[in-house]
Amino acid sequence: MTLKIIEEKNNPLFGRKEIKAVIESEKTPSRAQILELLSKKFSASPETIKILGIKGSFGVRKFSIEANIYQSKEEKEIVELKKKKEARPSDAELENRRSDVNLKKEEGTKTGEKQ
Repeated sequence: MTLKIIEEKNNPLFGRKEIKAVIESEKTPSRAQILELLSKKFSASPETIKILGIKGSFGVRKFSIEANIYQSKEEKEIVELKKKKEARPSDAELENRRSDVNLKKEEGTKTGEKQ
């Protein structure tokens, strides 16, 4: 697998490098393989890299890659959108919220009876 950088743009507003590259490979590279190549090439932690896309054409051994490399993991978490599963609260948190709402409803009915 060979990695060739097509465009490297520094974006100080978001604290990242925006990378466009081409990879020549026999088969479609996995995200893990691309993370490894980019982290070695740019001396960055895989946690700071966000792969936006891997695009290939039928019958061609070249794949275009778009990725963002952030200065830190915290900046990546602030800027990048989270997946629904990551942004969704855990089941325990949902249960706590439901019980809090039920307690408030019960208190409301008790105060309503006193009037």
